[in-house]
Amino acid sequence: MKAYPGIEPPQEYLKYIDKQKNPTEGQRKRHKLISEPMDDEIYIIDKRSRNRKIKELADREGTTVKRILKLYFRQLAGRSLVEERKLPEKPETQEQKNFRWAIDTFYYSAKKMSLRSAYDMMLLSKYTDADGHLMIEHPSWHCFRHYFYEGGYHAKSRNTIARNGLTDYQRNKRPLFGSAMRWRDKIGAYQMDATQADIYLVSRLNKSAVIGHPNIYMAVDTATQLIAGIYVGLDAGEPTVISCLANASMDKVEFCGQYGIEITQDEWPNTGLPGEIITDKGKEFIGSCMNELAMKYGIEFESLPPFRPDGKSLVEKSFDLMQQKYKPILRGKGVIEADAQERWAVDYRSQAVLTLDEKRANLIYMPHS
Repeated sequence: MKAYPGIEPPQEYLKYIDKQKNPTEGQRKRHKLISEPMDDEIYIIDKRSRNRKIKELADREGTTVKRILKLYFRQLAGRSLVEERKLPEKPETQEQKNFRWAIDTFYYSAKKMSLRSAYDMMLLSKYTDADGHLMIEHPSWHCFRHYFYEGGYHAKSRNTIARNGLTDYQRNKRPLFGSAMRWRDKIGAYQMDATQADIYLVSRLNKSAVIGHPNIYMAVDTATQLIAGIYVGLDAGEPTVISCLANASMDKVEFCGQYGIEITQDEWPNTGLPGEIITDKGKEFIGSCMNELAMKYGIEFESLPPFRPDGKSLVEKSFDLMQQKYKPILRGKGVIEADAQERWAVDYRSQAVLTLDEKRANLIYMPHS
């Protein structure tokens, strides 16, 4: 029993314990009524003895057998002997119905109306006469706003889903539980994805010729957060995914040595293919070549829904951290800033100085620097 982790008791049980510490007068009377059958376990297993005892108590106390049996079984089940009475809910008024209708129709809408606009639309729809004049008896803006916040309509997940869409809610607003590393408890489950680096590169043969953005493919182990494999190049598609996996399987000391970077085996300790690849439904990850590779080497695939980067958060965050690390260092050397689409922005292509090989060396060095 000591090896098992402790858990918090249910709230209902804690409330029951608190009530038992300070019983009411009604609870004392009910406890006294069933104290005799509760003191002897024979009444739990012997139905005839229990029925005789309860019939005796009912005749003596001037109550019914049914009532004593109900209290007896409630006590055995650990429930309170006094039921909490819930006040009946007040019926919804016509004004409140109009408020709820306006919130559902105008505020919970992809048009993203403001709350004041929803109120105005309600007045136009529900509180104007045949000539289009506003009725004298109409709800005030303060009443409508109070109903909105008092009812918690501003805090409901439906608010975000209705106004921004289900995809935005699932990606950015939904609550997340657990840990990304605990999703897989064994090494060998790689999260894979691709992105474009925010930097312009030049040709190694003609440094005045800009060749564009490099594509970065990365494989990150789920259990350890280790970057297992990386590809940096201008190509895209299934061959680049396979190149990234080939990099994951090769010796990293030899790989880094090709770019003049000296590391020890302990600094990048991974070789071999993964047992599972976790990725989205990108066509380069689910094509015929990848299926053939999976069949040949026994690799399993888990395809996540599209537009859900939170499902492979480790590789997404690795891209983010890597670019945050090199962009300040390489600023003014072709790095694309946030104002790239503005009219007055600098032409960052004219600042490009790094070749593809230099960029590879830069990205390889960053995670291990």
